[in-house]
Amino acid sequence: MIFCQRCKKANFSESDHCDGCGAPLMLISRPHSGSSHDVAENTLEEHILERVSALESSLTRANERFEQLLDLAQQQATGSFYDHMMLESLTELLTEMRAVNPEELDKRWRSRVARHYEETAERERLDERCESIIKS
Repeated sequence: MIFCQRCKKANFSESDHCDGCGAPLMLISRPHSGSSHDVAENTLEEHILERVSALESSLTRANERFEQLLDLAQQQATGSFYDHMMLESLTELLTEMRAVNPEELDKRWRSRVARHYEETAERERLDERCESIIKS
């Protein structure tokens, strides 16, 4: 028999999900030869094994999500690297062609970055004010 981790109902060992609540079943805790009296007794060891199975399942899901996030971060870093290399090449080409002044380009870039940070900070202050008004 398999006991459900949620509702503690006894299920047949062939079952993948609990008949009572539909939760996935994790661990076989009694052999088929157990009597109905044996099924009613759920020992502390069995309970701990069931909890460990549930924790292992949760840990596996969390690990899979972490690996997906890691892959996504790697893709983002690779894309950012290629974008940066393309911009450097474009700047170098424009400078060689004397179509752009490197000092002016640097000055404008720094100005845009500073403006972006100021706008972001202002947006955050506005959000904080809105939250404080809503909480009041």
